[in-house]
Amino acid sequence: MDTHSNPSFALMLAGADAVYFHNQGVDLAAIGQYGAAEQSYLKALKIKNKIDKNAISTAHSHYTLGGIYVATNRLDDAEKHLAIAVRIRNADAVGPTFDAAAAREILAVVYEMKGDLVAAKQMRK
Repeated sequence: MDTHSNPSFALMLAGADAVYFHNQGVDLAAIGQYGAAEQSYLKALKIKNKIDKNAISTAHSHYTLGGIYVATNRLDDAEKHLAIAVRIRNADAVGPTFDAAAAREILAVVYEMKGDLVAAKQMRK
């Protein structure tokens, strides 16, 4: 979906909803409400994936959801979402390099937690 040239009003509203759900997830995670935060991030991702599954904002929701999964020791889910965030970030030549590095580092931590030190080392290269 081309969201860069003359987006429809409905698309703009959907984007606003995605931002709302993402920010709600951030707030809920900050107070330790991880289950509710997860649901908010999933709602944001459902919308963002329809708009542009390869957008930096979509990567950010995958990254923060991955963080929720790390905090709740759901390592397979964390790996899945962090890997998506890393893939999107690595493909973006103009986005913030710190964000890409942070996503790779958290994914490396997940690999370490799972006992895969080789994958963790590769992720950090």
